[in-house]
Amino acid sequence: MKLYFLSSRRRISGTASNFMIDLRETLSIADGCKFRIDQLRLGIAFMLVNENNRNIFFRVGDYVGRAVLKIGQHSSEQLATTLQFCIGQALPQNLGRVQVSYNSVSAHTTLAFTSSPNLQFQLLALADVARLPAASWPEVSLADPKLFNDVLGSYTSDGRTLVFRFVSCQPFDVIYLCSSKLGGSSYIHGPRFSSDTLMKIVVRGSFGEVQEAEMPYNVWVGCKGLSTNELDFQLKDHDGHLIDMSLGGDVSFLLTIDEGS
Repeated sequence: MKLYFLSSRRRISGTASNFMIDLRETLSIADGCKFRIDQLRLGIAFMLVNENNRNIFFRVGDYVGRAVLKIGQHSSEQLATTLQFCIGQALPQNLGRVQVSYNSVSAHTTLAFTSSPNLQFQLLALADVARLPAASWPEVSLADPKLFNDVLGSYTSDGRTLVFRFVSCQPFDVIYLCSSKLGGSSYIHGPRFSSDTLMKIVVRGSFGEVQEAEMPYNVWVGCKGLSTNELDFQLKDHDGHLIDMSLGGDVSFLLTIDEGS
């Protein structure tokens, strides 16, 4: 049995969400050995708007526009202000204007569109964006356009007023701790059926708090054989994107390896 108390603060390279740890010794694991993770502590300092989701594509009549949100953390009121400013900047004035407001009683966020011609405002879904001509947005990979739609969620619309019933300003409900070296066995099936996932972390805290998590009691995961002086770890969302930890925050945990002896 080997115990490793690991922390992203002690990384030899990388960031708080993608880091390498020097073990100071050679770790040799036979194929079929088991491990588990306990006492995980994660500082919640995630950006609601990040590089992975900052785009909003919309259509007004025949015009297709792209609003780019400012990266950062927002409250519900701040998000409404940001949406109004960024979409307003991307929308030609001759087509109309938008006003976005947040109702603290109902928790609804409302986008109201007004125009002199009888035009309608529509947010484009991922499938719609993927069909756009690539030359229109050379700086955006239309194969992976990183839409903010997932954050906004479902809404009702009459073409002039869009009502989002609830927009969570907590960027993630779950986060996955991953490792290309420690993972990779046939025992692990993560999001997108990836085999590098070690553990799912259910995010329950608010911005600025510390989240604690561990694997279920008496659950051990089989791992592939390896011999290494270093271990890599990543914090990813359900799409496999790295979590943006540039606002701060670190992760630490206890890695227990059962060598079967």
